[in-house]
Amino acid sequence: MSTTLINRSRRRLVLQLAHPQFERKRFGWQRRVIRTRDHNPRTGAVGIRETNKSLIGSLSLPAGSRLEGLPDIIAAVPDVKRAVARGDLELVRVADKAPMPIAAPKVAEPVKNGRKAKEG
Repeated sequence: MSTTLINRSRRRLVLQLAHPQFERKRFGWQRRVIRTRDHNPRTGAVGIRETNKSLIGSLSLPAGSRLEGLPDIIAAVPDVKRAVARGDLELVRVADKAPMPIAAPKVAEPVKNGRKAKEG
């Protein structure tokens, strides 16, 4: 099954994908080194401190738009739950279509003396 999100509000919705299931590059999750200025109160020295941070991905839905083909676990994301409860977002679960039957391969026409057989 897949899920469709429909923005029912008259404004853009930005949803943070703060859920362990979405910690993948496909959903915009990144691991970055963040540099900040660090002040040591004992010595008064100011230095640069580097820390590794996980940056979560997000979804941006313009007013009245729909986003299809999302996994079902999207319903467990806290921002999605809050938007559905407010009525700004509609969550529609769609059953996947059955796969199309594979057509039988065409049989080659018989070849006679290097030429195709005449029809009729």
